[in-house]
Amino acid sequence: MQGIDYKEKDEEFVLRYEELLVEFFESDDDELSLEPMNSYYRRLVHNLAKRYQYKTHSEGEGDQRHIVLTKTPKTKLVDRIQKKPPIIWDFGDREYFIDPLNKG
Repeated sequence: MQGIDYKEKDEEFVLRYEELLVEFFESDDDELSLEPMNSYYRRLVHNLAKRYQYKTHSEGEGDQRHIVLTKTPKTKLVDRIQKKPPIIWDFGDREYFIDPLNKG
């Protein structure tokens, strides 16, 4: 999705962190430490932050490893990632709406 490679099940995570990046951009803070997360989610956040041109690095060890974001002179707002619309299966007389995030 728009330069960010992630699994469909992680769309809500990506959208939530994009919102956090926008809020950080609009704040007066120059640095933001995120909560600890595994390497897969850190990679997603690093890639997402790259779109906004934040400087990123990871700190900590093991299950306390987390990302630190820093604003740079090049940091900017970019077009937001759009949530994928549900899939519509059209059988002529019936339509089925399939939510790709609903696993039920």
